[in-house]
Amino acid sequence: MSKPRDLYHGLRGDDVVALQKRLNQILVGKVPHIPETGYFGDITQSAVIFLQKLFTIEPAKGYVGPKTRAALNIQAAVISVVPAPAPQTVTPPPKPTPPPTPPPATPTRTIVVPPSTWSWFNVGVTLQSQIQNPGVVSGVIQVMPTLRLRPFAGNYFQAHETHIELGLGFQYGLNSMTTATDPRHTITILGQGALVDPFSWGRWHTQFFAQAGLAINGIPENDGGFDWYVTHYVLQAQAGGQGSFDIFPNRWNLYLQLYGGAQYDATSKEGSGIIGAALGTGVLF
Repeated sequence: MSKPRDLYHGLRGDDVVALQKRLNQILVGKVPHIPETGYFGDITQSAVIFLQKLFTIEPAKGYVGPKTRAALNIQAAVISVVPAPAPQTVTPPPKPTPPPTPPPATPTRTIVVPPSTWSWFNVGVTLQSQIQNPGVVSGVIQVMPTLRLRPFAGNYFQAHETHIELGLGFQYGLNSMTTATDPRHTITILGQGALVDPFSWGRWHTQFFAQAGLAINGIPENDGGFDWYVTHYVLQAQAGGQGSFDIFPNRWNLYLQLYGGAQYDATSKEGSGIIGAALGTGVLF
């Protein structure tokens, strides 16, 4: 059985609807009514923070993890308890008064959160236009299976967002030639490590990445063909940063990259620098 996913600001789904319904049940009259839209927005986050403070769940930041899910499953009667006023000295009444009728017990209800639909192993298909070794423009198709590791926790990161992704993939590039020796076609086997979402704001995301790989460049020959096998096996390493915007959360984004690095041509024994920018779009499955 799949483990329920943790919920936080910006997510959508049936499990968010179930959370909103449960909050409306047990916090009625204590927080504004939460629209049951399936989107985890500011109103839902404020209600979760109220619940966490009520149960002294730290940190009370509106992130629904195991402790908060456990609190949601406790009887609503616990939440409805009103602190008794401080005792006061009063004159006893001449006649005993009957004890107040206790309120009816609130039945225990369990919230059922649908299993997470997030796959921790993703395939990204990326189309981009980049400037590399200034003067060469490339159109690149990239397929990179990616493993998303456990999120970080700590004061320096947003604990429900910040994580590391490791990927190993394939690139094909078609370049415009500025000289007769510039590569026209490039096939690259590429490994990447990325620190994802050290900062995020709703659908805006950031990441820092490092890449290394082996590129095989197709160099034009005099007869109009391309030499794929004898020359220009190139080792590359680069690092940079990326800002992106989710068109569909966690599925489709637009991004801008800035990066720099170096490459070494194993055939010609020559090295050179890489400075570039890439504007593109990515899809995750």
